[in-house]
Amino acid sequence: MKYPDKFYPFFSGFPMYDEEAIAIVKAKLEKGYYGIGESVAASTYSPLTSQLQWKSLHPMDGNLPAIYELCATYKVPILLHIDPPFGEPITKLEDALRTYPDTIFYIWSRQCL
Repeated sequence: MKYPDKFYPFFSGFPMYDEEAIAIVKAKLEKGYYGIGESVAASTYSPLTSQLQWKSLHPMDGNLPAIYELCATYKVPILLHIDPPFGEPITKLEDALRTYPDTIFYIWSRQCL
């Protein structure tokens, strides 16, 4: 690799509703990953992500709040996929932003109507 210092490895994939998710994420961060994502925090319209079993219903669902705390502790961002970009997903994202001010959030959304 010509410029290894220009790459910041993220990881994705943890059980959204299983207790072991916290240990999985912590272990990955301990290995030196620079961030988490893309994680599907909500998806209704996307042809691909709306069909995934490991998506959450909204950004404050499942293990996401505990993951946000880990992100703040390890000072790494989380990239969230959220669609649609209105309604409950955005209301819950606003809750997450207020509740976890030390967490760095990257948001990816696409209106698929």
